[in-house]
Amino acid sequence: MAYDTRPLLTLKEKAAFIQEAQEKDYILFFEHDPQNECCDLKMTEKGVRPNNFFKLSEIV
Repeated sequence: MAYDTRPLLTLKEKAAFIQEAQEKDYILFFEHDPQNECCDLKMTEKGVRPNNFFKLSEIV
């Protein structure tokens, strides 16, 4: 169990990382999600959103 002792900083850092991930075409890997292993991101009118979900084995 962990506690976020600086949640406002965490939100700011997460927003910056998500923006960078979308701009640089990162593949995000969700090691604890049983249904969605990976995804890439796209920019929409509502901001950065998931684009395609896929398995890690599809890209390795």
